[in-house]
Amino acid sequence: MESRIAAGGSVVLTGPSGIGKTALLEAAGAAAAARGELVLRAAGAETERWIPYAALAELLSQVPAAWLDALPGPQRAAMDGVLLRDRPAVTAGRAQFACRLAWQTLLTRCAEAGPVLLLLDDAEWLDTASADTLAYAARRLTGG
Repeated sequence: MESRIAAGGSVVLTGPSGIGKTALLEAAGAAAAARGELVLRAAGAETERWIPYAALAELLSQVPAAWLDALPGPQRAAMDGVLLRDRPAVTAGRAQFACRLAWQTLLTRCAEAGPVLLLLDDAEWLDTASADTLAYAARRLTGG
């Protein structure tokens, strides 16, 4: 698993509830943090899957504020909307696209600063808006 991640790849842990997937994610996160890597974590929750951008907001709260502040205007406004900071919430259309671009930009900046580990637990419960935003960036950042 670590060699796949170190090469810039992704790993998906699957299996029934209670077999230790979360413990493996926590161990991987602790090891990465000990190496000085940026670790961004979010967890889906059945009760939050209807809240647009709940998981993305959780991830954004772990990104250095200066990187959010440095985003281009429309992208910054979209992230402020996700975080509900004096902006209207992100809805479909242009704001949604700006949100996806902003997340891609932030991940790129994080990676330029050093290794990044993105941990998503209980991904099946991620809200659709966050899942779509994460997938948008993943497709472009991995060339797939």
